[in-house]
Amino acid sequence: MNTQSHSNPLLSIIVPIYNSSKFLSRCCDSLIKQDPNNICEFIMINDGSKDNSIDILNEYAAKDSRFKIFTQSNQGAGITRNFGIKQAKGEYIGFLDSDDELSENYSKILSEIIKTNHVESIIFSSQTISVNGKNSIKKISERIRNIAAEYDNGNWFYISKLKPNKKFSLTNLCTNIVLQRKLINERQIQFAESRIREDVTFTAMFHLTFDKIYVCDDILYIQHQRLGSLENTQITDLNILFTQLNSLDNVRNKFKLEGSKLDSYYDLISTSCFRFLSKLSSSKKLRKEFLEKIEVYFSNERYKEFRNYVKRKQLLNITNFINSKNERVKTLIIFGFYIPLWKKRKHNSNKN
Repeated sequence: MNTQSHSNPLLSIIVPIYNSSKFLSRCCDSLIKQDPNNICEFIMINDGSKDNSIDILNEYAAKDSRFKIFTQSNQGAGITRNFGIKQAKGEYIGFLDSDDELSENYSKILSEIIKTNHVESIIFSSQTISVNGKNSIKKISERIRNIAAEYDNGNWFYISKLKPNKKFSLTNLCTNIVLQRKLINERQIQFAESRIREDVTFTAMFHLTFDKIYVCDDILYIQHQRLGSLENTQITDLNILFTQLNSLDNVRNKFKLEGSKLDSYYDLISTSCFRFLSKLSSSKKLRKEFLEKIEVYFSNERYKEFRNYVKRKQLLNITNFINSKNERVKTLIIFGFYIPLWKKRKHNSNKN
């Protein structure tokens, strides 16, 4: 298949690959189907695979010049995607996991949006196919209507228009967004250098540094859930969490967040902590270690500032506060009440 090549493609799609031979052809087929008139490049990074993934990649590269193949020792998806950003030449960057696929009109729809609107970022809808084959479609506009005080149905959404008590992230998946490469580099938006939940940091940086976002309801991404994936792996390594928290701190310090952006920063931190805590095993030792480390993290002025944030949230309707099933509110309870009690108990035990 002969495709048009260009030294300055409109869109770079970054794909980290590790032992993906069972589903890599499906992924590559979805790339090769992209309209060749919409200039794309596919940054395929073989992250130290031990199967025949590299052979499959070379076969596709021989058929289609849009495939750019790189090989490195195994370093994990975070470092691999950061490497891909450095190699990309496209004006915009998108991401694809090797066990997923893009819709056939992915590049066509995105290129039309980019050329017509000169956007900084685009967020789009996706479809999830579960292990048992059940399909689930997530329309991004529906999520935005739930969390935004104001939403322009003409396709634009502003982070600053979020409802006062609905400062949730739009997505935790980097694969549902396309960003201008120049702004990724200028704002130093990067993935955490961890092997699990590495895209949480990237999407958090996106939410905290972008405001005007183009909303596309077309289903452009197809996610395939599978047993044994890292996403479904129980997390017990606290270093993963603190890698994420430190990355968020860097964003806050660099962009001097304040007002609603600072609240969003605390929401992201508290939600990350709660999700991590909920996925820890029932081991009392691990939970004790978590509380000890998080107490150190929220020390001195940082902890006082966060407590002030918690107190502001406590002014919400107390019934809703107690009965809420929302993760963020539960986390605020943990940090607002549990840690102070933990500190007091530890202080008393040291006295004895």
